[in-house]
Amino acid sequence: MRLLVLELLAAAIAPAQQATLERLYKRPFLWGTTPREITWSKKGDTLGFLWNSAGQTFLDLYAWRPGVRKPVRLTDLEPVKDKINLTEEEKDDRQKLHLAPATGLSAFSLSHDGSLAVFAYRGDLYLVDTVGTKPPFRLTRTKSFEHSPQISPDNSKIAFLRDGQLFVQDLKDSRLWQVTDVESPGQSLAGFDWSPDGQRFLCMVRKGQGRKLILPNYSGRFVKTRTFDRTVAGDEPVETSLFVVPAEGGDPLTLDPGPLAGKSYLTLVEWSPDSSSVLAWREHAGMKKAILVVADAKSGQSRVLNEEKDDKWLHSTSATWSPDSRDVVFTSDRDGWTHLYRVPAAGGQPVQLTRGNWEDVDPQWAGGFIYY
Repeated sequence: MRLLVLELLAAAIAPAQQATLERLYKRPFLWGTTPREITWSKKGDTLGFLWNSAGQTFLDLYAWRPGVRKPVRLTDLEPVKDKINLTEEEKDDRQKLHLAPATGLSAFSLSHDGSLAVFAYRGDLYLVDTVGTKPPFRLTRTKSFEHSPQISPDNSKIAFLRDGQLFVQDLKDSRLWQVTDVESPGQSLAGFDWSPDGQRFLCMVRKGQGRKLILPNYSGRFVKTRTFDRTVAGDEPVETSLFVVPAEGGDPLTLDPGPLAGKSYLTLVEWSPDSSSVLAWREHAGMKKAILVVADAKSGQSRVLNEEKDDKWLHSTSATWSPDSRDVVFTSDRDGWTHLYRVPAAGGQPVQLTRGNWEDVDPQWAGGFIYY
């Protein structure tokens, strides 16, 4: 049955090609390559996504606007080669003959107005306008590995991670400064996010290291090994703490994690639209208890908005802020089905918004409507 479906699909998409088994399972695929990392700009109407229009493996960055109504290719990175960025496999005389096909980009970040996109490729940073009239501008060329870039809300700065620390590059006066100084043994910066007003960063710091396993490589003259992070069933989560730090650098403010401090899963973190608070969802390692917490970004104090318990297995939630930062909408299956609930950010009794024999997921609040 699967083969018949593939043959029909191939015949419908490319009737001029013979749909043999070899052709169906060989690149470029007849049905193309699925777009990935599909992202709308927070303000404006720009859609960004990663794609290969020819059905190959390598992903480039594309943009789409309702007014243009066609995808615009923003990058052509496959031919870009630089000796300073070569991997150990590419330097090895034997291993470089058996490399897997390059996969291209894995992530990018759009500016709030959708006019710019920033991304990391092979450890360097690039900036490109989403109109597509100019090639990407290479911001860095270093042996250090830069990654996870984000554009500030006003398009004037780019924040990124390098050597385990957070840096900011000013696009107007070219200043570069280090924001964080994570030096404690066993701690690492796991991620960050600009506040909507661009004045602060929310930083996630992991305390301790998870399990590391060994991966052998037999393709060279000698067997080589490297370690990689890999959890297995029964491992406890690594403790994650939240900090707020000024965008210009300074002393970090620790946010109170609430009753589930320590080794809990931190699966949701979001700034309030007015930059005053941080919403976080923490799950106990046993997956039988979780809390929805709001922390004040100036004092660090927190309050619990909602608590979920299940004697067997906890159902994960999704949540988001109202546009005025006064309320939070979240999902819960406390009545047997996953539905939407609304609770004041200042605290109070949650109110159920939807009912019925269906499941609600991923609420998004825009204007006076909640989409899910």
